[in-house]
Amino acid sequence: MSIEEQLEEQLHSLFKCTPCQHLTRIRTPFLLPDGDVLDLFAVEEKAGTLLLTDEGETLRWLRGQWIEKMLPAAIRDQVSNICQMHTIELWQGQLRVITEEAQIAGQLMQLAQASMRVADLWFLLKKGVPDV
Repeated sequence: MSIEEQLEEQLHSLFKCTPCQHLTRIRTPFLLPDGDVLDLFAVEEKAGTLLLTDEGETLRWLRGQWIEKMLPAAIRDQVSNICQMHTIELWQGQLRVITEEAQIAGQLMQLAQASMRVADLWFLLKKGVPDV
């Protein structure tokens, strides 16, 4: 069964899949803080397993909100904590998880949620946000 068929069966119309080159782009219903749509990607690893990843887009987006070359250590620590909480691997700037085909729906939701939490860290980068 293809990735598109599995997602259509398991998640209905929430996620839209588009095959492109060696991977499948998965358009999620989630929006980054600036209104861009969160896209995830799936790559078939070996029989029965898939790699789900953001292709580094979440951290690239977050870095784009900061003027310095490196994100502050406190933000980097929070990224690690978020990945650990959602059992997502942080590998060379990518949020990713390797999963079995039967668990793709749940793992895709975990990856999407982790990506959204990481993107939401941009609030901590803003200066002058009043305490509530």
